[in-house]
Amino acid sequence: MPAYCQAETPPPPAVHRCKHSEETRQARPRRVERATLRPAALPPHIQRVTIAITMDTDSGLTCGALTHAALHINRATQAAWTFQPPSDPHIRAMVIAELYRHTTHNQPTWKLRALGQGWSHGLGSLARAHGVTLT
Repeated sequence: MPAYCQAETPPPPAVHRCKHSEETRQARPRRVERATLRPAALPPHIQRVTIAITMDTDSGLTCGALTHAALHINRATQAAWTFQPPSDPHIRAMVIAELYRHTTHNQPTWKLRALGQGWSHGLGSLARAHGVTLT
């Protein structure tokens, strides 16, 4: 479970950064959220991490409002990937990607699978699809 908007020492494996305004080249700033995942800090029994976004259903917004959504992955080896999920006005929750453990030549490693799979009914539908019951 990620730590939300908190600084901890040592840092946990997953941290969700609070919403904040970020300056852009355009005239007005935009609201952004960030998260940091440190796979090396995850316990060995964690085999997969699902990276998802959900929209606040009370606001009436959908993933169509995500005009600047992007998943940026940077590695210590300087390798980097960017995945831009689809901006879909019918989707309220979306799995952007999965990070999963893999073994290659007897060496454990993490692999990234970009998905962009969405649910029009929001977080509840996404949770049920992953075997989680929300109360």
